[in-house]
Amino acid sequence: MIYLSNHTKLVAIPQHLIGIFGMLYLFINDWDWRYFIWIYLGWVVTGVFGVSLVYHKILSHRSFELKPFLKPFLYFLSYCGMLTGQGSPISYSAVHRGYHHKYSDMTKSDPHSPRIYGFWHAYYGWHFKYHYFSLSSVRDLTADVFLKFSHRNYYKIFIISYIVIGIVSFKFLVLCIALPGLIHVHEMNILNSFSHSKWFGYRNFDTDDDSVNNLFFGVITWGTGFHNNHHANPKRWHNQVRWFEFDPFRFIVPLIKK
Repeated sequence: MIYLSNHTKLVAIPQHLIGIFGMLYLFINDWDWRYFIWIYLGWVVTGVFGVSLVYHKILSHRSFELKPFLKPFLYFLSYCGMLTGQGSPISYSAVHRGYHHKYSDMTKSDPHSPRIYGFWHAYYGWHFKYHYFSLSSVRDLTADVFLKFSHRNYYKIFIISYIVIGIVSFKFLVLCIALPGLIHVHEMNILNSFSHSKWFGYRNFDTDDDSVNNLFFGVITWGTGFHNNHHANPKRWHNQVRWFEFDPFRFIVPLIKK
């Protein structure tokens, strides 16, 4: 199976328009400091748990399995992750597992390496360029009925969800979905570019790629920014190595894994 990657191209523009102009509209007409709490909670649910936990740790790297009674949350959080505009769980995992880690900063098969393609392509340009990826590395995911359906219908799910949620509550769409998703997209793009640039941080491990840790970014992104630690041990479910590298998943995952 071949996957043609421009999986965020069709959603990037509407997502940015809704997020940015929606925020400006609310700021001008109806802003409340409590909206920052809404945005943060939306980012935690859709980005941290939807993408960083489910897409990344559970599906891409198979770092752990959820307890059986929590399995419905896997699908719910996968759906939440789709609303961030980062593709289906299968497409994200195929790129991340089968290409980014396997060929990290080594060949053109790593689609978002600043060493290979340059800084701005690594940051956002790769979203708009055609790359062909095989799904052979994620056969375990394509066997799942829900994940397969969500992959085949990703654009429809994203667009219909935004329309329906927007009709029900435009404020909820902007503050809890669009803006948090937009923040998380750019958070991941920072990892693609800045965290693969040696001047941006420090390294605990002498990996073959250019991955680095950044203390500030690592803390505010719940451990994601300790990127060198992750590339050295991609299957670990937390990225804390030194005592000051705080990663909340070190304490959360033991409560929910088998």
